[in-house]
Amino acid sequence: MDVLSLFLATRPSQPCHGNKKMLTDTLRNRFGLHNGYIGSDNTNVEGLSGYFRGFASNDSDAAVIAMEAGVDQVSSMSARECMSGVSGASGVSGVV
Repeated sequence: MDVLSLFLATRPSQPCHGNKKMLTDTLRNRFGLHNGYIGSDNTNVEGLSGYFRGFASNDSDAAVIAMEAGVDQVSSMSARECMSGVSGASGVSGVV
């Protein structure tokens, strides 16, 4: 099973792409999506630093937040943009 994370926020201060409780704790651990794939749509991860103002300081920071929350794939960001943020992140094993 695969999941596409929504653009929406679960609360005004918690967009889905940055919500570890929803993506990892609930989808993966509680509902058993251990081997499943969680993807982002269009520019939603970049939106963590754009339309969700103050959530992430820049696009690289947004990629790290999303991946630490449980997103497996960042759509529309270049691999270079992703890796520039992910290379020093704790708890992130790489870019799929």
